Amino acid sequence: MTVLGAVLAGGASSRMGRDKAAVVVGGRTMLDRVSDALAEVCDRVVVLGPEREDVETWPDRDPGSGPLAGLANALERADTDHVLLVAVDNAFVRVETLRGLVSLAGEMPVIPVDRDGVRQVTCALYPTSLAGIAREELEAGGSLQSLVDRVAFRPVTPDEWAAWGEDGRSWDSIDDEPSLRAAEATYHDDVPGEACGVFAAYSTTQRVSHLIYFGLFALQHRGQESAGIATSNGETVTVYKDLGLVAQVFDESSLAGLDGHLGIGHTRYSTTGSNTWANSQPTHRQAGITSIALGHNGNLTNTAELATRLGVTEATTDSDLMTEDLARAIDDDRSDGRGLERALMQVAPGWKGAFSLVIMDQGRIVGLRDTNGFRPLCLGSLPDGGWVLSSETAALDLVGARFVREIGAGEMVVIDATGVRSYHPFAEVKPGLCLFEFVYFARPDSQMYGRNIHAARTEMGRRLAGEHPVDADVVVPVPESGIPAAQGFAAASGIPYHDGLVKNRYVGRTFIEPTQMLRDRGIRLKLNPLTDSLTGKRVVLVDDSIVRGSTTRKLVEMVREAGATEVHLRVSSPPYRWPCFYGMDTADRSTLIAASMEVEEIRESLGCDTLGYLSLDGLLEATGVADAGFCTACLSGDYPTEIPLNTDKFQLERS
Repeated sequence: MTVLGAVLAGGASSRMGRDKAAVVVGGRTMLDRVSDALAEVCDRVVVLGPEREDVETWPDRDPGSGPLAGLANALERADTDHVLLVAVDNAFVRVETLRGLVSLAGEMPVIPVDRDGVRQVTCALYPTSLAGIAREELEAGGSLQSLVDRVAFRPVTPDEWAAWGEDGRSWDSIDDEPSLRAAEATYHDDVPGEACGVFAAYSTTQRVSHLIYFGLFALQHRGQESAGIATSNGETVTVYKDLGLVAQVFDESSLAGLDGHLGIGHTRYSTTGSNTWANSQPTHRQAGITSIALGHNGNLTNTAELATRLGVTEATTDSDLMTEDLARAIDDDRSDGRGLERALMQVAPGWKGAFSLVIMDQGRIVGLRDTNGFRPLCLGSLPDGGWVLSSETAALDLVGARFVREIGAGEMVVIDATGVRSYHPFAEVKPGLCLFEFVYFARPDSQMYGRNIHAARTEMGRRLAGEHPVDADVVVPVPESGIPAAQGFAAASGIPYHDGLVKNRYVGRTFIEPTQMLRDRGIRLKLNPLTDSLTGKRVVLVDDSIVRGSTTRKLVEMVREAGATEVHLRVSSPPYRWPCFYGMDTADRSTLIAASMEVEEIRESLGCDTLGYLSLDGLLEATGVADAGFCTACLSGDYPTEIPLNTDKFQLERS
């Protein structure tokens, strides 16, 4: 049995005012998402509608006649037994659902029927033998629904599609802005998205805007959606921010307008709120004569509670709420000028969850970490006597700063003309740095808990080789983050290390890329195989993590197509089974492949010969600082704080 995947991709939505196929949902267009899902189960995928670049398109033979015209066209032209038809605005569609429809293929159409009795005719399987009847119905002025009225069909009941793990979202149409935001809340890419990078500087001898620019440049890997800098000359706080990469947002003219001797910077990946200019940071408030700006790395877990307490209905991010909370608490009448730090001491204990903050007013910068220290923050000194704060030590190196120490969990550091002073606003602290900083997020040349990240990742590979040995000819990393673990695996196993995949270094990380083409082309855009290293070889493919699995599945296929005789997948972290509420964009557990599958089931789904994950104990020991305090919630389900039962990144925008 053969199946053609057909995407119904007509014109603009009247309620969105634009071509729905090009609307971006969670980092990829709706056309990309639907086509990608169909490619998982169909022999071939075509797009029904206007001509488009880079995809195979079958233009409607009867323009303006609606979905039935598209289906009739596909049924007549297909050289397959069936056509699996999916409307482009069904961006919720799941691969498991499509596989379920195909599994029921027979002589009749296979059409889901929802709990209200509505037939989901634009996410259904049609035999090509219906071509003649479809053409007759079209010429008679009928519709897709009237076609189904004429023929017998195999209904799929809600209980049946629930058995596929389907909750009904595959048939939710996206045709207005609220439904678009709801769709975005559902999707997350194949590697967890990290929150942000923050940087701050205080120097009386250098233009801090340039220091902050280069600091953010070194932290670009932590977020690629927007960038911003705020500076002060002692009297006025100036903020400049925009969507895009650091080098796209800033140039000499924009940096020249950021005058002053102190400032903060931020590069963003959204975990609360959409990717819009209004949600970019630093956030800013004027509180009487005090002007404050804030940059946030992390995610609050009491966002809704905070919004209610403040009576705020217009905020769209937790960072915006924190800024508002802080501004209201500032006492402008203090004669010592320390209204900002005193306000922070007052309001910070009411913030729950993850936050590593850089904050400023006209005369000082402040660094603050939550009681668990989920997100990193460190202090560095400049040769001229100035100071910097940074998410990672690697950024200190770029600006010529010397690492002094990490800001402790629950610690607040204030830097002004008098120097550096430390406060502890919280009654209790329990260090719990996100373990994925060691696995993936942090740059390999950074240090955390006094441990070099590259060395830790290499040790992860050594331990992985010990836990999951295999007979193979070559060890190949998934670049870039899989390289240290692959080197460790090769060293411990004695299997030669080879670069079998070449990465285009000018393409962003998968999880934070703002737009992508079809997943097939997108992976080729990032990675291309070196066939000489793979042909005829038993390959150990080493990656740092598997979250959703779609990209990994394509990588395995790519390596096989390049000539590998066997593909043994090794992962230098445990199965990612639980959602994160502390700043990684994986709050929907249904998107996590390991949440519903055991290791052998995952292996079958990915198509590799063997699959081995590093154990949690092995991962912790590989850090070299196992007792320093880590959050392992996404791997163990052991959450260090109370977590919200119902939340997503757009909760404020819907309130």
